Amino acid sequence: TESGLQDDEIRHIIDNLDDVGVENKLFFSLNRKYRDHDKTFDEFAAQRFSDIFLKAYYSCTSPRKRIKNLYTHQTEGINSILSGTNTVIATGTGSGKTETFLWPIVDYCIRNQGPGVKAIIVYPMNALANDQLRRIGELAQASNQIGANVTFGTFTGLTKEKDTLSTSGEIVAHRMKGQLLFREEFRASPPNIFLTNYVMLDRLLTKSNDASIL
Repeated sequence: TESGLQDDEIRHIIDNLDDVGVENKLFFSLNRKYRDHDKTFDEFAAQRFSDIFLKAYYSCTSPRKRIKNLYTHQTEGINSILSGTNTVIATGTGSGKTETFLWPIVDYCIRNQGPGVKAIIVYPMNALANDQLRRIGELAQASNQIGANVTFGTFTGLTKEKDTLSTSGEIVAHRMKGQLLFREEFRASPPNIFLTNYVMLDRLLTKSNDASIL
């Protein structure tokens, strides 16, 4: 009501749930509530993921932030990925897309430990890759601390060639267990989870001396 909208206008917005022009070229939309899966997260995860993955998730996630129930589209997506089916996940912001594809990737790496790239995650911008790296790193590091050996790293135009006095310090100090930081490390032992952007991936696949990483 403080926006100046009338009751019938508010009802129209809620009933249609489409983009609606309000005033001064301001647009907004309302998302329907996503449907919860009928099992709790603990029940579903125990049937789908390895013991090491579950222990890692619980150890790196505070009780307050632990998921109680997954959305139905998350469980459908996870089941589809785990079955080996090509899967597209298209839902609204904050609806758990990252967990839907990330958890099966980390769990696969735990179950199939060994050298080499097992998953390539491509982002349009470095900022997104760096943000996701933190989430991947927390789960992978927790797995490694209880016996797994999951390696991961981001390879972009900003990735330094090697560890030198000029690159040491803060970069190395914040290295997570299993994380690769420098290009020479990627060549020597490619990470299981390889994060990059589409420009760098194109270069690696077509004209880069680093193509052997993949």
